[in-house]
Amino acid sequence: MPKLNQNATVYVGEDVAIRVTLDPVVDITGWTIICVASTGLGASATKTISKGCTIVDAEAAVFEVVLTDDDTGGLEHRAYELSFWRTDAGEERPLTLGTLTALQTSREP
Repeated sequence: MPKLNQNATVYVGEDVAIRVTLDPVVDITGWTIICVASTGLGASATKTISKGCTIVDAEAAVFEVVLTDDDTGGLEHRAYELSFWRTDAGEERPLTLGTLTALQTSREP
């Protein structure tokens, strides 16, 4: 069962790292994990971000995704469905579910 309420907030056009620790902790050595932000759930949803994650500490089940300004620059000021997925063959499943809230910046540098 996926971890719920893995939420994050970003400003449109911001570089940001989102770090996740699975609970319960399992060894994630060798796993392939992606971050997906979409406009909703189900087949009619549009994927806005789909990006690979880096395992930070496999034994402690810690990984992160780094979203660049190119990733967040096209977001609208709204909430997106945020999920992290294990994508290894035969093991495809959601690890976390939550919300990515994109806030409008007052100005970009």
